[in-house]
Amino acid sequence: MKPMTISDETIGGDDCSEQLEIYFATDVISEIVPRDFHQNNRSLFKLARLVRSYERAIGRTATRGELEFVFDRWSSFLTRGFWRSGLTRDDYYAEFLEVYSYARTGLNIELAVGRAKAAPLPEVEGFTDERIRLLVAICREMQEITGAEPFFLPTRTLGEILGVHYSHVARWLRALEVLQIIHLAPGEVRRRGGNRCPRYYYGQHLPDTGAVGITTTTTSAEPVLPPNPDHSNEIRDANHDDSDKKSLSLAN
Repeated sequence: MKPMTISDETIGGDDCSEQLEIYFATDVISEIVPRDFHQNNRSLFKLARLVRSYERAIGRTATRGELEFVFDRWSSFLTRGFWRSGLTRDDYYAEFLEVYSYARTGLNIELAVGRAKAAPLPEVEGFTDERIRLLVAICREMQEITGAEPFFLPTRTLGEILGVHYSHVARWLRALEVLQIIHLAPGEVRRRGGNRCPRYYYGQHLPDTGAVGITTTTTSAEPVLPPNPDHSNEIRDANHDDSDKKSLSLAN
Protein backbone atom coordinates (compact mmCIF):
# COMPACT_ATOMS: atom_id res chain seq x y z
CA MET A 1 0.00 0.00 0.00
CA LYS A 2 1.40 3.37 -0.99
CA PRO A 3 1.85 5.68 2.05
CA MET A 4 -0.61 8.56 2.30
CA THR A 5 0.86 11.91 1.39
CA ILE A 6 0.02 14.83 3.63
CA SER A 7 -1.06 17.68 1.37
CA ASP A 8 -3.51 20.54 1.13
CA GLU A 9 -5.80 18.23 -0.85
CA THR A 10 -5.93 15.51 1.81
CA ILE A 11 -5.81 17.70 4.90
CA GLY A 12 -8.23 20.55 5.04
CA GLY A 13 -11.32 21.88 6.71
CA ASP A 14 -11.94 23.28 10.15
CA ASP A 15 -10.63 21.66 13.31
CA CYS A 16 -13.24 20.07 15.59
CA SER A 17 -12.11 21.21 19.01
CA GLU A 18 -14.82 19.43 20.98
CA GLN A 19 -14.30 16.13 19.19
CA LEU A 20 -10.54 16.45 19.58
CA GLU A 21 -10.95 16.83 23.33
CA ILE A 22 -13.17 13.73 23.42
CA TYR A 23 -11.01 11.45 21.30
CA PHE A 24 -7.72 12.60 22.77
CA ALA A 25 -8.74 13.11 26.37
CA THR A 26 -5.92 12.91 28.89
CA ASP A 27 -7.09 9.56 30.26
CA VAL A 28 -7.04 8.06 26.76
CA ILE A 29 -3.59 9.42 25.93
CA SER A 30 -2.26 8.24 29.29
CA GLU A 31 -3.05 4.66 28.28
CA ILE A 32 -0.72 4.72 25.29
CA VAL A 33 2.23 6.89 26.39
CA PRO A 34 5.58 5.14 26.97
CA ARG A 35 6.19 3.56 30.35
CA ASP A 36 9.87 2.85 29.78
CA PHE A 37 12.72 3.39 27.34
CA HIS A 38 12.52 2.00 23.78
CA GLN A 39 8.71 2.31 23.70
CA ASN A 40 8.34 5.58 21.79
CA ASN A 41 7.98 4.02 18.36
CA ARG A 42 5.21 1.66 19.47
CA SER A 43 3.50 4.46 21.40
CA LEU A 44 3.55 6.80 18.42
CA PHE A 45 2.07 4.12 16.21
CA LYS A 46 -0.79 3.66 18.67
CA LEU A 47 -1.27 7.43 18.64
CA ALA A 48 -1.41 7.39 14.85
CA ARG A 49 -4.02 4.62 14.92
CA LEU A 50 -6.06 6.64 17.40
CA VAL A 51 -6.02 9.47 14.86
CA ARG A 52 -7.36 7.00 12.27
CA SER A 53 -10.24 6.19 14.64
CA TYR A 54 -10.93 9.91 14.99
CA GLU A 55 -10.91 10.38 11.21
CA ARG A 56 -13.33 7.52 10.73
CA ALA A 57 -15.71 9.09 13.24
CA ILE A 58 -15.65 12.59 11.73
CA GLY A 59 -15.66 11.38 8.13
CA ARG A 60 -12.56 13.19 6.90
CA THR A 61 -8.79 13.28 7.16
CA ALA A 62 -7.23 15.12 10.09
CA THR A 63 -5.97 18.64 9.43
CA ARG A 64 -2.37 19.70 10.00
CA GLY A 65 -3.48 21.60 13.07
CA GLU A 66 -5.25 18.54 14.47
CA LEU A 67 -2.21 16.33 13.91
CA GLU A 68 0.03 18.79 15.73
CA PHE A 69 -2.52 19.13 18.56
CA VAL A 70 -2.60 15.35 19.03
CA PHE A 71 1.17 15.03 19.03
CA ASP A 72 1.65 17.92 21.47
CA ARG A 73 -0.90 16.38 23.84
CA TRP A 74 1.05 13.11 23.68
CA SER A 75 4.38 14.86 24.26
CA SER A 76 2.97 16.92 27.15
CA PHE A 77 2.98 13.78 29.28
CA LEU A 78 6.21 12.70 30.92
CA THR A 79 7.35 11.01 27.74
CA ARG A 80 10.40 13.21 27.16
CA GLY A 81 12.16 11.44 30.00
CA PHE A 82 12.18 8.39 27.72
CA TRP A 83 13.31 10.20 24.58
CA ARG A 84 16.68 9.26 23.16
CA SER A 85 19.53 11.64 23.85
CA GLY A 86 20.11 14.11 21.03
CA LEU A 87 16.57 13.87 19.59
CA THR A 88 14.23 16.84 19.77
CA ARG A 89 10.50 17.37 19.75
CA ASP A 90 10.68 17.98 16.00
CA ASP A 91 12.42 14.64 15.47
CA TYR A 92 9.59 12.81 17.18
CA TYR A 93 6.92 14.89 15.45
CA ALA A 94 8.46 13.90 12.12
CA GLU A 95 8.35 10.26 13.19
CA PHE A 96 4.73 10.59 14.25
CA LEU A 97 3.80 11.95 10.81
CA GLU A 98 5.67 9.07 9.18
CA VAL A 99 3.96 6.33 11.16
CA TYR A 100 0.64 8.11 10.70
CA SER A 101 1.11 7.81 6.94
CA TYR A 102 1.37 4.02 7.31
CA ALA A 103 -1.33 3.45 9.92
CA ARG A 104 -4.41 1.77 8.46
CA THR A 105 -6.62 0.68 11.35
CA GLY A 106 -8.07 2.52 14.32
CA LEU A 107 -7.29 1.90 17.98
CA ASN A 108 -10.55 2.53 19.83
CA ILE A 109 -11.59 -1.11 19.98
CA GLU A 110 -8.35 -2.17 21.67
CA LEU A 111 -8.62 0.58 24.27
CA ALA A 112 -12.24 -0.39 24.91
CA VAL A 113 -11.39 -4.07 25.32
CA GLY A 114 -8.64 -3.30 27.83
CA ARG A 115 -10.97 -1.11 29.88
CA ALA A 116 -13.84 -3.61 29.69
CA LYS A 117 -11.68 -6.45 30.96
CA ALA A 118 -10.36 -4.33 33.83
CA ALA A 119 -13.85 -3.53 35.18
CA PRO A 120 -16.66 -5.76 36.50
CA LEU A 121 -18.75 -7.16 33.68
CA PRO A 122 -22.34 -5.90 33.51
CA GLU A 123 -25.27 -8.22 34.05
CA VAL A 124 -27.30 -8.80 30.88
CA GLU A 125 -30.81 -10.02 31.58
CA GLY A 126 -31.53 -13.34 29.91
CA PHE A 127 -27.85 -14.16 29.24
CA THR A 128 -25.16 -15.82 31.34
CA ASP A 129 -22.36 -16.18 28.78
CA GLU A 130 -19.44 -14.02 29.90
CA ARG A 131 -18.51 -13.37 26.28
CA ILE A 132 -21.82 -11.59 25.73
CA ARG A 133 -21.36 -9.66 28.96
CA LEU A 134 -17.86 -8.66 27.80
CA LEU A 135 -19.32 -7.53 24.48
CA VAL A 136 -21.74 -5.25 26.34
CA ALA A 137 -18.86 -3.90 28.42
CA ILE A 138 -16.89 -3.19 25.24
CA CYS A 139 -19.87 -1.26 23.84
CA ARG A 140 -20.05 0.73 27.07
CA GLU A 141 -16.36 1.61 26.92
CA MET A 142 -16.54 2.49 23.23
CA GLN A 143 -19.24 5.02 24.06
CA GLU A 144 -17.12 6.41 26.89
CA ILE A 145 -14.18 6.85 24.51
CA THR A 146 -16.18 8.47 21.72
CA GLY A 147 -18.29 10.66 24.00
CA ALA A 148 -21.47 11.81 22.27
CA GLU A 149 -20.37 10.33 18.93
CA PRO A 150 -21.46 6.90 17.63
CA PHE A 151 -18.91 4.10 17.39
CA PHE A 152 -18.05 1.25 15.01
CA LEU A 153 -18.02 -2.41 16.07
CA PRO A 154 -15.91 -4.54 13.68
CA THR A 155 -17.45 -8.00 13.99
CA ARG A 156 -14.42 -9.91 12.72
CA THR A 157 -12.08 -8.23 15.18
CA LEU A 158 -14.58 -8.78 17.99
CA GLY A 159 -14.87 -12.43 16.97
CA GLU A 160 -11.13 -12.85 17.43
CA ILE A 161 -11.27 -11.09 20.80
CA LEU A 162 -14.22 -13.12 22.06
CA GLY A 163 -13.06 -16.40 20.53
CA VAL A 164 -16.12 -16.96 18.32
CA HIS A 165 -16.99 -16.73 14.64
CA TYR A 166 -17.92 -13.21 13.60
CA SER A 167 -21.43 -14.40 12.70
CA HIS A 168 -21.96 -15.13 16.41
CA VAL A 169 -20.91 -11.57 17.22
CA ALA A 170 -23.33 -10.26 14.60
CA ARG A 171 -26.17 -12.28 16.13
CA TRP A 172 -25.31 -11.07 19.63
CA LEU A 173 -25.25 -7.46 18.45
CA ARG A 174 -28.70 -7.84 16.95
CA ALA A 175 -29.89 -9.31 20.26
CA LEU A 176 -28.43 -6.33 22.12
CA GLU A 177 -30.36 -4.06 19.76
CA VAL A 178 -33.61 -5.88 20.56
CA LEU A 179 -32.85 -5.45 24.27
CA GLN A 180 -32.21 -1.74 23.57
CA ILE A 181 -28.72 -1.93 25.04
CA ILE A 182 -27.25 -0.59 21.80
CA HIS A 183 -28.89 1.27 18.92
CA LEU A 184 -27.98 1.95 15.33
CA ALA A 185 -26.99 5.57 14.90
CA PRO A 186 -29.59 7.73 13.11
CA GLY A 187 -29.39 7.22 9.37
CA GLU A 188 -27.53 3.91 9.63
CA VAL A 189 -28.94 0.95 7.72
CA ARG A 190 -27.58 -2.49 6.99
CA ARG A 191 -26.96 -3.16 3.32
CA ARG A 192 -26.02 -6.48 1.84
CA GLY A 193 -22.71 -6.20 0.08
CA GLY A 194 -21.78 -3.10 2.07
CA ASN A 195 -18.16 -2.31 2.81
CA ARG A 196 -18.42 -0.83 6.27
CA CYS A 197 -19.73 -1.66 9.73
CA PRO A 198 -22.72 0.34 10.97
CA ARG A 199 -22.29 2.83 13.78
CA TYR A 200 -23.92 2.34 17.15
CA TYR A 201 -24.83 4.17 20.31
CA TYR A 202 -24.76 2.50 23.72
CA GLY A 203 -27.55 3.38 26.12
CA GLN A 204 -31.20 4.26 26.09
CA HIS A 205 -32.13 5.88 22.79
CA LEU A 206 -34.54 8.77 23.20
CA PRO A 207 -37.10 8.80 20.37
CA ASP A 208 -38.40 12.04 18.87
CA THR A 209 -35.25 14.00 19.78
CA GLY A 210 -32.70 11.53 18.43
CA ALA A 211 -30.66 12.07 21.59
CA VAL A 212 -28.97 9.32 23.52
CA GLY A 213 -28.84 9.02 27.28
CA ILE A 214 -25.87 6.94 28.40
CA THR A 215 -26.78 4.35 31.00
CA THR A 216 -24.94 1.62 32.83
CA THR A 217 -27.87 -0.79 33.21
CA THR A 218 -29.50 -3.03 30.67
CA THR A 219 -33.11 -2.87 29.54
CA SER A 220 -35.37 -5.88 29.62
CA ALA A 221 -37.40 -6.85 26.57
CA GLU A 222 -38.72 -9.98 24.89
CA PRO A 223 -35.84 -10.88 22.57
CA VAL A 224 -37.13 -12.05 19.21
CA LEU A 225 -34.16 -12.26 16.88
CA PRO A 226 -34.73 -11.20 13.29
CA PRO A 227 -33.78 -13.70 10.56
CA ASN A 228 -30.37 -13.71 8.92
CA PRO A 229 -28.48 -11.74 11.54
CA ASP A 230 -25.17 -12.50 9.87
CA HIS A 231 -23.08 -9.38 9.26
CA SER A 232 -20.79 -11.31 6.93
CA ASN A 233 -20.78 -8.53 4.33
CA GLU A 234 -19.45 -5.95 6.77
CA ILE A 235 -15.94 -4.66 6.47
CA ARG A 236 -13.10 -6.95 7.55
CA ASP A 237 -11.38 -4.88 10.22
CA ALA A 238 -8.33 -6.90 11.11
CA ASN A 239 -6.36 -6.46 14.30
CA HIS A 240 -3.18 -4.45 14.01
CA ASP A 241 -0.45 -6.34 12.24
CA ASP A 242 3.16 -5.30 12.54
CA SER A 243 3.38 -5.38 8.75
CA ASP A 244 1.51 -2.06 8.82
CA LYS A 245 4.53 -0.45 10.40
CA LYS A 246 7.65 0.22 8.40
CA SER A 247 11.07 -0.06 9.95
CA LEU A 248 11.81 3.19 11.70
CA SER A 249 14.99 4.11 13.47
CA LEU A 250 14.29 7.01 15.79
CA ALA A 251 12.65 5.80 18.95
CA ASN A 252 14.27 2.45 19.55
